[in-house]
Amino acid sequence: MGVLALEILTYNPNYKMVVITRVQFESTNSGLVVPSSSSRGFRTSIYDTNEDKFRAFLEVLFVLYILSQNLKMILAIWKFFKESYEQDLKQAN
Repeated sequence: MGVLALEILTYNPNYKMVVITRVQFESTNSGLVVPSSSSRGFRTSIYDTNEDKFRAFLEVLFVLYILSQNLKMILAIWKFFKESYEQDLKQAN
């Protein structure tokens, strides 16, 4: 069983996109050759247009919201353990 794979990376400056193409030929023990291919395209500059900049603004807001929610949870846990520790100290004295 053998595999022959070819990967090609291309860049289109008109669309500012990179495309990764993979072509693969796999041979089975019986001699059958199974071809397959896949392509993935990526933009190289994701915040060019006004819509993209607005999306970036929303992404930053989302990250800040997640951080604020986690901060509230961490502070609540800290407060719980601090109060438990202080109660243990009072009971020990």
